[in-house]
Amino acid sequence: MTVDREQVLAAAARERRAVAELLDGLDAQQLATPSLCVGWDVRTVAAHLAAALAGPDRRFAVAVLRARGDLHRANDALARAEARRPVADLVGRLQRSAGRRVSPPVVGPRGPLTDVLVHGGDMRVPLGLPHDPGADGVRAALQFVTVGRPVGFVPRGRLTGLRLVAAAPSRVPT
Repeated sequence: MTVDREQVLAAAARERRAVAELLDGLDAQQLATPSLCVGWDVRTVAAHLAAALAGPDRRFAVAVLRARGDLHRANDALARAEARRPVADLVGRLQRSAGRRVSPPVVGPRGPLTDVLVHGGDMRVPLGLPHDPGADGVRAALQFVTVGRPVGFVPRGRLTGLRLVAAAPSRVPT
């Protein structure tokens, strides 16, 4: 079953608001907790999500040039720079831009949805917090990474030979 574009955009907005709410309730120690993204703490992951909502801007182009075209290095540099901003700024940007209808070329709206879903878990799991996003968003993200063009998410051929099966969400012990 395919999830329609409006459902994808609504799920992304819901997840961005949930991340903003999460951030707003964290203390300095929790923000400094290493995330599941190697080398990034919870605050840096949040900064990455907030920066992605800024839309096309010169800072990313400059970061790509400085990284000699390496998009991953540029993304890392921009996230680390954004993480130096006050948390209230990151929360505010996520709240103000939650409903932004982001649909980049090639990946469409499912790319940004997948990004916020994955990173929501990257922050919550190390903090021992539950991560139980809505089924419609998860369905769209899984379709994206398994049958779409998940540029920047799953290297081509990585899922070849794997069988993915839906299961009830597991809870992180508290």
